[in-house]
Formats: sequence, structure tokens, C-alpha cells
Amino acid sequence: MRSVKKWIVIFVHAIVWLAYMFLLLEAFSNRDTFEVALEKVLVLVIPQIILVYLNVFLLIPLFFNRKKYWEYGGLVLISFIILYFYYAYIPDLLHAHYNLRGEIGPGRPPPFGWREGFPNPIKLRAIFNLSSAVSIFLISTIIEIARSTIVRDKETARLKSENLQTELKFLKSQVNPHFLFNALNNIYAMSVMQSKEAPQMILKLSDILRYNLYDGTQEKVPLEKEIKYIENFISLQKLKDDKIQNIKVDFSGADGGLMIAPLILIPFVENCFKHSKIEDISRGWINMELKTSGNGIEFMVTNSIPEKDHNKDREGGIGLENVKRRLELIYPGPVSYT
Repeated sequence: MRSVKKWIVIFVHAIVWLAYMFLLLEAFSNRDTFEVALEKVLVLVIPQIILVYLNVFLLIPLFFNRKKYWEYGGLVLISFIILYFYYAYIPDLLHAHYNLRGEIGPGRPPPFGWREGFPNPIKLRAIFNLSSAVSIFLISTIIEIARSTIVRDKETARLKSENLQTELKFLKSQVNPHFLFNALNNIYAMSVMQSKEAPQMILKLSDILRYNLYDGTQEKVPLEKEIKYIENFISLQKLKDDKIQNIKVDFSGADGGLMIAPLILIPFVENCFKHSKIEDISRGWINMELKTSGNGIEFMVTNSIPEKDHNKDREGGIGLENVKRRLELIYPGPVSYT
């Protein structure tokens, strides 16, 4: 695909140059033979082609794009000086060439603006030719700088997107999975005691693993899947201790079809179980409420706070920091935390 695009660009450039040369050839053919007009066109255009592509492929990438503006300007000035002397003296040589070949004679105007009685006519013609070359040079420079800017912006956007995706994957990988091991131990104990709830808990654990492995890798999932994940998580947490009862959950105000980034809410739920000391029947409690309005989501989670910090597995709040960073990346704009 890239090679095809390259050939298309080459074809377009060739068409533009040929069209430009054809227009000049038509203009010169009104007063010269086709052979003389063609030589004029080639003498005029070939240096312009060299200058344009020298600028596009060498001067702009090596100097202008690297912000070496003084060096770039100096080399461009030198190029213009060389081009001026080329237009000033090469036509003289061709004038002699045409004269020797008998191209100049009665009723045949000499090429390149040569006229009897005009002071330095070739020099004036050189200035005119140079001005046309400078115009083409400026147009090509503007086009190339604009093209380079667009390509650079696209590449920057692509790299930024890749970096964000990499960061998001890293943040997802840090979603705390240690409760799965506790759940497995508890389910194993239930199976040893031949509890009737063991198969159901195994199914819930299977749903959690499936959500982490498959839905968790998606960009967006229906909110109902995230809710189901939270409910399964709460059920498995209750296996840790039969005293865990004081939990109020209200997800009735949520639109389950609303799309949401996966695993974005679970860190808040984990944090509640981690710090509430929910096993304390008289004091431990957790309340959760999830509501949606249009495309907005309001998730309210509150929990009891013990007088003494009982949690020995302190992680420095990395879970909440991760979810804040994910929210900033996925949902740029105002997000409130209370």
C-alpha cells in the first residue's frame, strides 16, 4: 500500500512538471522553432526541478525541520546566487550556439530576450528567470512544510495513542486479583463440607475470571456486565466470613445498556471491603448506589471506618490512583471525586 502511494505521488509530480513545461513550450513556440523553444524550456526548468527537490529532500529535512533556520537560509541564498549566474551565462553560450547553427537571422528573434541596443539584456532575463524559479521554490517550500507538519502531527498523535493504550493496559493489569485466591480457598472449604452453594460460587468465580480475561480487554462494555461483575465480587467476598451481612446495594437506577470502560468501578468496591471492617456486625457497613443520567454515571460508595486501622495489607492507595488515571485517559474532562 505504501509503495502504491509512493508511485502515485511520483506520477502527480511528473504530471505537474510536464504541464508546466508544456505551457512554457507553447509560449516560446510562438516566436521560435520547436527545437529552440524546447531547449529554452529545458534550460529554464531543469535547474528549477533540481532546486525544488534539493530543498524538499535535503535542505528542509536536515536544516529547517531541525530548526537550523540560519543555516537553511544561508544555503537557500547560495542556491539562488548560483541559479542567477546560471541564468546569466548559460543563455549566452546557447546564444552563440544558435548563432553558429544559423538559428539567428533575418526575421528570427534571438532567444532569451536578447535585443540589440539593450544594456545587459541577458542579465535582465536572468533576473526574470530567477524570479520565476524563486516563486516555484516558495510554493514548493510551503507545500512541503505543510505536508511535513501534517505527517509529524499524525505521527505524534499515533505515538500518543499507542502510549495511552500501553498505559491503560498496564493500569488494567494492576487491578487487584488477590481476592480470587481467597475465593478459591473458601470455595474449596465449601466443597469439602459439601455445601450446596459451592457449585453456584464456582460459577460466579468463573464469570469473574471470564470478565477479567475477555471483557476486561475491550475498550467499552455494557454497564450491566460491570454491575454483574461487582455483584459476583460481593458474593465471593461474603464467603470470607459469614458475619459479612451489612451491605446495601442499589443498582436499580442504572441503565444497563450504557457503555462503560471495563473494570473502572471495581477498585472503589475493593477499597470498601479493604477498609470498612465489614466483619464487625455492630459497626461495619457498606453502601453502594449506581445511577445513570443520559451518558453520565454517578457511583456512590460509602463504608464504615474503624477507630484503628486494621488493614495490614496497605498498598498506598494504588488502586484508587490507578482508576483516577484511567478516568483521565478514557474520559478526559471534569471528573469529581468526593
